[in-house]
Amino acid sequence: MQLSFALLLLGSSALAASLPRRACDATCKRAGADAYIKALTTHSKADADAVPLTDDVKRFETFNGIGPFQTSFSATDMRLGLQFGASALAYRAYEQAYTAFDNGTLLVNYKIDTGLLNGAIPIPGAKTRVYEYFQYADTLISRIDVYTQTPA
Repeated sequence: MQLSFALLLLGSSALAASLPRRACDATCKRAGADAYIKALTTHSKADADAVPLTDDVKRFETFNGIGPFQTSFSATDMRLGLQFGASALAYRAYEQAYTAFDNGTLLVNYKIDTGLLNGAIPIPGAKTRVYEYFQYADTLISRIDVYTQTPA
């Protein structure tokens, strides 16, 4: 009986290992990037928790040619940053354009408006052009490289 269970367990493990990993196509990648951008502008915990991230996701940011600086070290860190970090000044994203590369990277090029009190007090001249390169592991975002230019 123990031998049969061991063989069943071994066979199940081999089958699971041989199954193809779920690929993240362009639609999946765009949905992940859109979830991130939504969380970036709403700052809600629910939206931050909805972003599909690997546990060890990294984010590197370059501001007006200065950097890159690592601004996220894990999923927990990134989710907290989306809610309470410097991006908390962002309140609107628009003019999104998407480019999918053959290596699996998705570029999202867009503008953000920044302000205090969720845009009630806009910051003059602070429109920012954002270029974000999203890399994926299966269906989860594993790395984001951000390049920003202010004013846009």
